[in-house]
Amino acid sequence: MDYRVTSLVMSLAAAVIIIRLIRGNLLHAGYAAWWLGGAGVISLAGAFPDSVNRIGHALGVSYPPTFFLVLAVIALAIRLLAADIARTRMELTLRRLVQRNAELALELKKLGREVDRLAGRDPEGPAA
Repeated sequence: MDYRVTSLVMSLAAAVIIIRLIRGNLLHAGYAAWWLGGAGVISLAGAFPDSVNRIGHALGVSYPPTFFLVLAVIALAIRLLAADIARTRMELTLRRLVQRNAELALELKKLGREVDRLAGRDPEGPAA
């Protein structure tokens, strides 16, 4: 099988998987743009390999496929960094929410005791 066909099949399979993940609410549509873009780049690189070679040679790369792989690694590293930033934000938000929840639970407990005191009830319950 020609490598162009292999590249096209791989990129189409990636696109189908990404679309199914979006439809199943397993992947947010905003994140899918990265992955669909990657599938598109794979298709273009497979369909027009000479353009990758020309770009590599123009930039002084002696073995152009290496240039393509380096770009792929850089793109994945950027995506990984963006994911880590988003995860850090979510963790901070979660921590703040848990802390606020604890504060509200303590305040509710204090208000319950105050209501019991004002109503003349024993907050500890009946004595055994």
